[in-house]
Amino acid sequence: MTLDELLTALGHADQALILPNGFNNPHSYRAWNDELAFEPTENITVADMAAEAWGAMDETFCGYMGGGRVTFTMTADTPCWLAVEGQGGGEPITMELLARLLAAGTSPTCSTARPAGTDQPVTGTSGA
Repeated sequence: MTLDELLTALGHADQALILPNGFNNPHSYRAWNDELAFEPTENITVADMAAEAWGAMDETFCGYMGGGRVTFTMTADTPCWLAVEGQGGGEPITMELLARLLAAGTSPTCSTARPAGTDQPVTGTSGA
């Protein structure tokens, strides 16, 4: 999946959705330095992941080639990976992977806390 495809897919998702497994921290992918990787993270919103991806667009990252540091600019056509910074062996971000991450997400909800001294959940009605 390219960065542009990732941004489009994230843009169509519920931005408030909280994902138990997602990604952040864009960086040059160690295995292919001219490609973009994001680090796995936990409990992140779709909006935060989209912001991380937007922040990587047209951004220049340092990588290594031939024993030296080289810079790479990530564009709309750059392939995206899920990998820890500085490590190869990640997995490509595909539509299927993103769909699994999104499917596991939960929406923030109102509290179901019980008023002190009762066994009844808060319902938002007056009870009259």
